[in-house]
Amino acid sequence: VDAGTTQQRNRAMNEFLLIYTDPHHGLDLRANTTPASRKRLDQAIQQKASDIVSNDGLITVCAGDFYHRFSNNEDVLVASAETLEKTDFVLGGNHDVMNDSERMSSLGLMKTLTLAKGIIMPELGKAVVHSHRVHPEGLQAAVNLVFIPHHSTRESFAEALTTAYTAASEDKSDSAHILFLHCNYDCPMSEKDTEMNLDHGMAATLLEVFDFIFIGHDHNPKEDFDGRLVVIGSMHPTNFGDCVSSKRFVTVGVNDSGSLQVNYHESWNKDSFIHVEPGRVDMVDKDKHQFIRVSGKVTPAEVGALTKQMKEWLESPTVFAVKADLKVVTEVSDDDKFDTNSESETARVTDIITRELQSQAPELLELWKSLISLENGNA
Repeated sequence: VDAGTTQQRNRAMNEFLLIYTDPHHGLDLRANTTPASRKRLDQAIQQKASDIVSNDGLITVCAGDFYHRFSNNEDVLVASAETLEKTDFVLGGNHDVMNDSERMSSLGLMKTLTLAKGIIMPELGKAVVHSHRVHPEGLQAAVNLVFIPHHSTRESFAEALTTAYTAASEDKSDSAHILFLHCNYDCPMSEKDTEMNLDHGMAATLLEVFDFIFIGHDHNPKEDFDGRLVVIGSMHPTNFGDCVSSKRFVTVGVNDSGSLQVNYHESWNKDSFIHVEPGRVDMVDKDKHQFIRVSGKVTPAEVGALTKQMKEWLESPTVFAVKADLKVVTEVSDDDKFDTNSESETARVTDIITRELQSQAPELLELWKSLISLENGNA
C-alpha cells in the first residue's frame, strides 16, 4: 500500500477509483454575497463537480453532502442530475438527511427514482453498512469498498464501525479493504449526539483491517497514518471557512509494483483567496481572486470608498464573495477617541457610518450592511 501525490491524472497506473466529496449542490450563500455572485458560486460548484465525474469509466464515489439542503427545488435537482448519474456511490451526508423518518430528502428521492442506484442513505436509529467488491486490473486480489453514511446517533455510528471492522477482519480472502465515511475526524469539539466523530484510537483499530480510510464532511483536507487515512476536503470552497485551503479530489490505482496507490488532484487553488488590510486593497486582482477578505481599522469617512470598492469587486464575473471584518475608529492611531470594542460604541459608530453613507452614497448603504461586520457587533 502506497500513498502518493500527483497533480496529473496518471491513467498508466491503472486507476480504478475516483473520490470527491461535499459539492453542496444548491448552495445559496447569503452572507458576504450579492444575488448574482452567490449564483456564480453555485454554478462554479456545479461545473467543477461535472468536470470531476467525467472520469472515463472510473468507479466514482461522493463521500457525502451531495446537496446543501435536505430538500431542494426542482432546478437544483435538474442541474445536478447528470453529475449524480455519473457518480456510482453517494454517501448520505449530514446535509442530505434529517432525523425524521416521515420525510423524504432530495437524495432519497433521487434514489427512489433510481437515477443513482448506489446512494447509501442512513436509516433512523439503525447501523448502515454497504459493501461492494471490485476487481481492478493489475491487482491479483479483489478490493472491497465499504460505505458508512452519516448516522442519526453516535451509538448507531459506532455500531456501524464495529460491523465494518468485524466483516473485514473475518474476510479470509486476500482482498484489500477501503472504508468510506462521512464524519468528523479526531475532533474533540464534536459533542452533540448527532455529530459523528472518528477518533484517532478507533481509526488505528480500523486500519488494522482496512488499507485506506477516506472521509468526507470536513472541507479542509488532511492526512494521517502516513496517508492511509485521508480527509478528502471539499472539491470547491463554499464559504470563507474553507477557502483558506486548496481543494482536491482523489484517485486510487494499482502501481507498477502491484500495490494500491493514492493520488491527489487539485481542483481549486487557495491563491484564489486573498486577505488584505483596508489600506492594501490595491493588492486585490478581481480577475484572479474569488474570495476577498478585508480586515483592519477604518474611519467612518473611509467607509464610502471601501464599500464602493467592494461593490466593484462583486460586479466582477469571477468574484464569489467579499467579507470585511473592520474596527471602525475616529482616528487610525493608538489613542483612538472611540472604537468598536463595546456594544454601545458599535451602535454609535453604526449610526455615524449610516449618516456618512446616506450623504455620500446612499445606494451603497444596504451593501455595507450585508458585507461588513464590526468587532463585537454587526453593522
